[in-house]
Amino acid sequence: FLDWVELRKSQVNADVYPITYVSTKMDGLSVGAEINKGFKDIKFITRGDGIYGINITHIFNKHNIKGLLLSNYEFENHDTVECGITFEAIISWTNFNYIKDTYNLKGTNPRSMLAGILSRLEGDSEINDDITSRIDLVPLRIIYEEDGQIKEYPLIPENEKDTLHLGQVIWHDEVENFYNEIQNKRKTLDYMIDGVVIEFLTDTYRNLGKHEGERKYSVALKFPYLEKVTKVINMRYDFNGVSGRVTPVVQFEPVIINGNTYQFVSLSNRKRFDELSLCVGDSIIFELRNDVLGYIRLEDEDRIAVNPIKFIDRCPSCNHVLETDENYSFCSNVNCNGLRKGKIINYLTKLGVEGIAEETISDLYDAGVITTIEDLYEPAEELIVRIQTVPRYKLKSAENFVKAIKPIKSVTEGDLLGALNIPSISTTKANLITDNFELRDLKKKKITGIEFTK
Repeated sequence: FLDWVELRKSQVNADVYPITYVSTKMDGLSVGAEINKGFKDIKFITRGDGIYGINITHIFNKHNIKGLLLSNYEFENHDTVECGITFEAIISWTNFNYIKDTYNLKGTNPRSMLAGILSRLEGDSEINDDITSRIDLVPLRIIYEEDGQIKEYPLIPENEKDTLHLGQVIWHDEVENFYNEIQNKRKTLDYMIDGVVIEFLTDTYRNLGKHEGERKYSVALKFPYLEKVTKVINMRYDFNGVSGRVTPVVQFEPVIINGNTYQFVSLSNRKRFDELSLCVGDSIIFELRNDVLGYIRLEDEDRIAVNPIKFIDRCPSCNHVLETDENYSFCSNVNCNGLRKGKIINYLTKLGVEGIAEETISDLYDAGVITTIEDLYEPAEELIVRIQTVPRYKLKSAENFVKAIKPIKSVTEGDLLGALNIPSISTTKANLITDNFELRDLKKKKITGIEFTK
């Protein structure tokens, strides 16, 4: 960081070092607000530059933005002018757990839950009000016009204890102490942060401007990954019915980070499984990357694997012998029930069908109700009757299923072909094919001479 400061100092040919504002780097989602004179009208949008984005005013229209800004920040006279404000929208871990338990909303962490809320919140207004009231808006920057020029500055809390935003105006050589202090506090905070942001306040340095959208007078310093030492307990093998791949998943002694318990991590592929050669009892380091992704590595990378766990050699679904290429182990048995289920699930997903769990397809497949894609196109009345023959599936469940798959009956030929999970035929390529051929004729012709250039 100090080298970066020296570089900027030389670029502006300054005699003195800049005054610096350093603050926590909140790990939420950027939200912009357009504010008219006197806070008479506030419009919220999904991107933080105050210009572009989707209008999400309905989500934050009950937040007291005027009170938040004028009570806690150095807002000067900007309450009387038109300006844009960049906020970081965040959900605390406390509110994340409340929303998850009360409304069964999905999300692996507060940030992913928030993304879902901002994109899909609808329905019962009383429930919506309760959920949105638990989203905190942290003001970060103000953007306004002055003397024909666009100005932007960080919003600095006047009283840090009354805000979620931890920040200080300091000299550049004090940044390291602030960084270490916040890093030590990180595990005790009720919200996600992943570093600190340093911004020069001195005009000489701010005149450096931007390059390709990045401020040359500001930089972010990320924290190291959160990690804990644990031990390998076992290995499980997950089967993907769409690709046929078998993915190794390590089970280890539970570790707790940010109040959440972790005890499984995917190794992604056979290649990494072979590289690690894990043994039961091995000491491993579990890392939580960006407060989201789990990753493991050996504590002692030079240790000798005495009795490494062996990869399974047969498909967990059909017991067919697995094949292995450079990176993956996979099942190629065309009669594998797992693959046949996966083909149906992939078809529905590619055609935009929502609200049907993989477990539902598995239940209907095992009961012989839906064993092929063609079965999805049975007359609705007949399908409803057949679904009700499956234990636990009553009339309402059957009707909901038929309603959910309705979109598959009105799709383009290209989208339909692209949803069939044919190797190397993406939806884009499928549409290029159907631009040249009628779908009903594809079985009759040997297609040659098509160049996929898009």
